[in-house]
Amino acid sequence: MDDGHLERILLGIFLPPLIGGFLFFVLFLRPELSLLFSLKTITDFLSFLMVAYAFMGVQSLIFSLLMEFFIQKFESNKLVYMFASFIGAMSGFILLFHGIIIGLFVGFIVSYWLRLMYIKQLTSKLTRT
Repeated sequence: MDDGHLERILLGIFLPPLIGGFLFFVLFLRPELSLLFSLKTITDFLSFLMVAYAFMGVQSLIFSLLMEFFIQKFESNKLVYMFASFIGAMSGFILLFHGIIIGLFVGFIVSYWLRLMYIKQLTSKLTRT
């Protein structure tokens, strides 16, 4: 695998639980901003993050592979973001409404980042030839 495949796949695996776990933790588990940066909160967050990776790891792997080998092939950026957001929402379905909303947002954010990398590497490849 060359042309950035491995980097994008790894980011697609590791970013969704990190971003989604952070959003879920901040929005629903620790809404008090004064406690957000306390040592106990940081250790709680790291523990929560391990659980997020355990629950969302397989979904992130599937998301990443779908993004890299199927969805990135679309010419329209809007289609890429739409499909990735949908997959993110379906991944968050296990957490019901809040999970769907966070999954939708995370799917969009991660797909936007991966799409920028894909386009940058594609244009770099085209200018080299």
